[in-house]
Amino acid sequence: MAFKQGEMKTSKLYIIINNLNKENYNSEIEENISKMGGVNKVNVYPLSQVMTLEYDRDCVTTEKILSRINSLGYESSKFYEYMDYDYKISSEDLDRKNKFIKFLLSIIITVILFCSSYIYEGGITSVFLSFFVWIYCAGDYHRETIKNLKTNKIDFNLLITISTASSFIVNLLSFFSIDYFNNQGIKFYELTLFISIVNLAEYLMSFSNRINEKISLMSRFSPRFATLIKDKSNIRARVEDISVGDKILIRKGEQIPCDCVVEKGESDVDESIFTGEASYKKKKKGDILYSSTINISGDLIVTAQKTGSDTLFMQIAMIAGNIKNFEENRINLLNKNSFYILLYSLIFSSLFAFITFLNNGFYSSLHLFLYSLFILIPSSFFIIYPLSLLISFSRASKTGFVINNSRVFDVIKKINLIIFDNSSFNIPLDNLKNIAEKFRIYNIKPVVAGMENKDKVEKFSNEIGTDDYYFEVMPREKHSIVIKYKMLGYRVMMIGDGLNDTAAILASDLGVSVKRGSDIISTSSDMVLIKPDISLIFNAIELSKKLDIIIKQNIIISVLISFLSGLFVFIHFYRFNQIYYLYFLLSLLSFIAVLLNSIRLYRIPIEPAN
Repeated sequence: MAFKQGEMKTSKLYIIINNLNKENYNSEIEENISKMGGVNKVNVYPLSQVMTLEYDRDCVTTEKILSRINSLGYESSKFYEYMDYDYKISSEDLDRKNKFIKFLLSIIITVILFCSSYIYEGGITSVFLSFFVWIYCAGDYHRETIKNLKTNKIDFNLLITISTASSFIVNLLSFFSIDYFNNQGIKFYELTLFISIVNLAEYLMSFSNRINEKISLMSRFSPRFATLIKDKSNIRARVEDISVGDKILIRKGEQIPCDCVVEKGESDVDESIFTGEASYKKKKKGDILYSSTINISGDLIVTAQKTGSDTLFMQIAMIAGNIKNFEENRINLLNKNSFYILLYSLIFSSLFAFITFLNNGFYSSLHLFLYSLFILIPSSFFIIYPLSLLISFSRASKTGFVINNSRVFDVIKKINLIIFDNSSFNIPLDNLKNIAEKFRIYNIKPVVAGMENKDKVEKFSNEIGTDDYYFEVMPREKHSIVIKYKMLGYRVMMIGDGLNDTAAILASDLGVSVKRGSDIISTSSDMVLIKPDISLIFNAIELSKKLDIIIKQNIIISVLISFLSGLFVFIHFYRFNQIYYLYFLLSLLSFIAVLLNSIRLYRIPIEPAN
């Protein structure tokens, strides 16, 4: 990254100081280090023995800072440094618009090519249209492939390029040839349909971060209280205490606390949070009101129909949360398996082509090789991860936790340390030993960071089976505790239930909040526990393992169906006259098989190991 003249090259440094003592520390490190030229901000946390500072790398080096600390009589054992820049991609909106244009062009041309195949097989126009789609609408994947090949990298871009190139070439040869699979026909629309699907997925993914940010912001201002009508009296109650069928009084200017139906009164309601329209909607008896909309002009008496996570607002919020980091994980899965998919496709395409060459010559074997390569790269491979993941989101909510970030399923299996406040969980004494045993089985080190006094925290820590505990922890110190254990090489999960835990949750490898916590912490965490039960963490680990199994099974299913498809194409070359719509039928079959296998996530038992 290039720097502009006068721009400060700011870095942040985290240092563990072993002999830092909370009882007798007198701020001498801050006073000395802050006087060094180029140092902007210094914070020392004696409780966790961590120091953080921001500095200009052009003015002072890490070695000088560590040397100054040692000269004061302190011992610095580990440090971690990273450069911190805030920058925006100015072309984000332009990229989103380009993706939509490419999808629109490719799908329109697909329809044209499909219809023209019934009339005159498209003529030379079909060649130019499909070439345009292949070069322009799939050009980004081709460019990435060329760039990655220079570094010997094989990823999903290469699969897309090879698959689409094979389809284009085989149709091009068919267009200029008389003999092609016994005059099966020209199917450029298969190529353009494939590119349309890929572009649509990319376009939808470009909205994920923006949608998630808007929903997170909206949820911070969702209603907290409501006026219940019971025994002809008005009772002020929390929104989570509302039950279906309760009568609620909603006064002028108040937010609607749940999805409900109007029983009495008329009023204008602001539904712009859903519709985006500036005008108000007139509501009267029998009309439906939605949670988080605003009553504008008059008092209403309503009956609750949907509450909590069942409301329309929360359903939208959960869907948007599930999209978070969706694209990153999808690409990781595709890249991880791309080499093996490519190798398998090349081996069997070459085998089919070689056998054909021995019997029918070079021209026929070339046709079979290219078309087999297109068929053997399974189209369902690109949807395995999102399909399995969406089903696992639903299963998670039924199991007792909500996933805000798809990376949870990958990271949670690697977690080996959990930091939490003992006051966040009401664990019966009988269950403490069971929880301690679960930590041992899963090889997870528990660390208690409590705000209570030493006696209470120490007693709880002994029961849970850990010697690592911190008492009377201040909010800023929780963040430093997380940083300390990450610097020591642990994969850290932080569980919090209040606004003061937000910084620590964001700094951890995996942030978890308890449902009773604030909306801000819920939206900033990766996972939300529906109830204050720490054993739900073990359920989440088991679900992630089941998800891994389902994904691997789906990959095997898609590859097996694609292999049978390639075998069918090979046999067809000798025995069958026509195989119209083969690509569509096989894609549908593969999708149904993957879907049915993914649905098994609903029925598989999710029980922690014993």
